[in-house]
Amino acid sequence: MTSIGRSNIGGFDRERLQGFLMAKRRIGIFALFLMFMAVGLFVVSFAFVPHSVRLYIASIATCRHLDEPLEVSADSQFEGVKSWEVPLARLYRIKYWYLGGPTSVDDRVAGESNVFTVFLNAAERTGGLCDREILKLQQRYIDGSRSLDNYDETGYTVLHAAIIFHKQEFVEAYLKGGANRWLAVQSDNEKTNGKTAVELAVTIANFEFSPPVSDKIAELLQKTE
Repeated sequence: MTSIGRSNIGGFDRERLQGFLMAKRRIGIFALFLMFMAVGLFVVSFAFVPHSVRLYIASIATCRHLDEPLEVSADSQFEGVKSWEVPLARLYRIKYWYLGGPTSVDDRVAGESNVFTVFLNAAERTGGLCDREILKLQQRYIDGSRSLDNYDETGYTVLHAAIIFHKQEFVEAYLKGGANRWLAVQSDNEKTNGKTAVELAVTIANFEFSPPVSDKIAELLQKTE
């Protein structure tokens, strides 16, 4: 009669099987720990990262140009983007895309403003490279919004700002969303103060060094009169 040092049932080594199950259990616990840490980081980030910053990086999260500067910092506007910011930004985008959020913004970075000003600034600072992604997220806020005509701290609405930044697609989006083109600028700038969006667009289009898109924006605003 042969002595069996370890149990072997049906061709399976019981000790190896137990070791495999133990390793699987440890991997599962480690995976849960990582998931818990990720969720915790996401939740904590909402408490410490200003609302305007979350919106900013969420608006450009899916921009294909973001991946390039992580290896080659060719575009100055993407300097400082770290690898961890990309997945976090994508989580922010998912949150704002499906759950939305307030249209008002009031924090230490943007001051008293609104989400449309943040999106427009993101478009301006990224040199137009991420306009498509920004416009998509912005539209989620435009639908049914009453904040398009709010003034920022400098006395401009987002329609005024989009005209100044030469952002035709943003002007079109704001007009379709119901932005009032007859609201006048309320700033300390003598060249723009008191001008409606229509007058502002015509004035900028007449500047000697204005880009050709300024003429298109002026025509667009005059057509919607």
